Amino acid sequence: PYADIFTKARARAVALYTLVLFEGFALLSTQGFLGAYLYEKYHLSYALIGLLLMLGAVASTITARFVGRLVARIGEAWMLRTGGVLLALMYVLVLVEPYWVFFPLAMLVGGTGFIVAHS
Repeated sequence: PYADIFTKARARAVALYTLVLFEGFALLSTQGFLGAYLYEKYHLSYALIGLLLMLGAVASTITARFVGRLVARIGEAWMLRTGGVLLALMYVLVLVEPYWVFFPLAMLVGGTGFIVAHS
């Protein structure tokens, strides 16, 4: 099926799948290491790390309830831009000290950004 997609869509398909590949490397693979980062840097318990990381899922769930209205208000093109900015902001907030203030905020912003970008 992929050969058929690339044959019909050509450059657009290559651009789209390249973007998806980059997103997988830049976003999804790095989020998997945030728990290890918290453990190594701050020696938090696994339970607390789980709770902190869960905030991203909570934000995603809440945002998903309202994202339809946001699409209607700002349009599809701005959804991707807004989501991308929020995801980039998440990584900036992860690095800001003190972590106990900014890391939970980072997870909330990242969960929201992921849903906005993919809607």
